[in-house]
Amino acid sequence: GLISKWVDDCLFIRIPCKFLDEYNVWHNKCRQCIKSSGGQKQVGGRIWYQGEELQCGLAEEFDDDMEFHLQDLSQRSERSTHDQKFAYAMEDIDCISDRLGIPWQREKDSPFAHTFVYTGLEWNLAEGTVGLPEAKRQKYMEAIREWKKARAHRLEEVQRLYGKLLHVTKVLPKGRAYLTNL
Repeated sequence: GLISKWVDDCLFIRIPCKFLDEYNVWHNKCRQCIKSSGGQKQVGGRIWYQGEELQCGLAEEFDDDMEFHLQDLSQRSERSTHDQKFAYAMEDIDCISDRLGIPWQREKDSPFAHTFVYTGLEWNLAEGTVGLPEAKRQKYMEAIREWKKARAHRLEEVQRLYGKLLHVTKVLPKGRAYLTNL
């Protein structure tokens, strides 16, 4: 199914069974477009797949080649009435991971939800927003308070704070201008 991976974070997005056929039609259209645009692209260490040209002149970017259609696994495992509406559940992911021999830390599984943390950011699909989780915000604020206590810093300290603040600029892009002084 829809899986995005960043380092050791995996994001699974599931689709209601009633939309699976419609999704797979769109999926096939994207696959054909990716093939016609030359398939896999690479910029530095980033691998991506080019889709259709957007109205703004840029191209759609995918992290998957769309080679495989989504399957309906809703009858393969015991699940709640709510989970039966979707093509797969966490139990299916765990089962497939076991069969493939993929080491999986089940304690890191989190229930499907409209709000979730991925790449250290909190994504809210219902509101269409991305933000910094409260615990991370507090951690970064404490790092800034500690930073301000000293007049001079080692290069490693600068790099550590810079990395944290650069991560925040994913949701607060205007903050990038303030990082140049570091």
